[in-house]
Amino acid sequence: MPANEPSDLRKKTRRTQIERTEESSQRMINVGVRLIIERGPQQTTLKDVGELAGYSRGLASHRFGSKDGLFQEILSQGRKQWAEELRRLVGERRGIEALLAATEAMRSFLTRSSDQYRAMLILWHEASGNASPLVEKLREHHEIQRRDVRRWIEQGIAQGDIIPTADPDFFAALATSMFYGTAYQWHINPQAFDLEQLFSGYRQAFETLLRAS
Repeated sequence: MPANEPSDLRKKTRRTQIERTEESSQRMINVGVRLIIERGPQQTTLKDVGELAGYSRGLASHRFGSKDGLFQEILSQGRKQWAEELRRLVGERRGIEALLAATEAMRSFLTRSSDQYRAMLILWHEASGNASPLVEKLREHHEIQRRDVRRWIEQGIAQGDIIPTADPDFFAALATSMFYGTAYQWHINPQAFDLEQLFSGYRQAFETLLRAS
C-alpha cells in the first residue's frame, strides 16, 4: 500500500487480513473436526484438511505445522468453549449451587457443541494409549475439572450448605467420572441416553448426597 494512504485505511486493510486468516483457520479446524469424526485421527491429513476447506494443500501445514498442531488447536478451542459454558452457567455461584450449575453446563455443552466434543473425545481416547503430546493437555484438563469440584465442595462445607463429612477429593473424582464416563458412552451410542433425564438424575444425586439439611 502506498505510504501516503490514510492510516485508517491501512488499519482497515490489516484488520481484514487478520479476519481472513482467522476465517481460514476456523474453516480448516471445522473440517478437521469433521474428518476426525468420520475417519479417525490416523486417517485425517493436513492435505485433506486444507483442500476440503477450499484452500491450497499446503495451507494447513503452514498454519498448524503438523497434525498434532491441528489437534491441539481443536482441543484448545473445545476447552475454551467448555470454559465459556461453565462461566455462563456457574457465574458467581459457590458451594453446592456451583456444582449443580456445572452439572447442567456439562449437559448443555454436550448438546450444544456435539461435533466439537465428539472430536475431543476421539482425540483424547487416541492420545491416552500413546506417548502423545496431547496426553499432558488431557491431564491438565482433567485436573482443572477436579480442582473446580474440590473448591466447590470446600466452599459448601465452609458456608454450611454441604454436609461437613463430605470428602472433596472423593466427590471431585466422582463428579468428573460421572461427566466424562457419560460423555464417552454418549459419543459411542447417543441414542441410548436421554441427557436431560440423566443429568437431572445427577443433580438430584448430588442434592441427596451433599445438601446439608
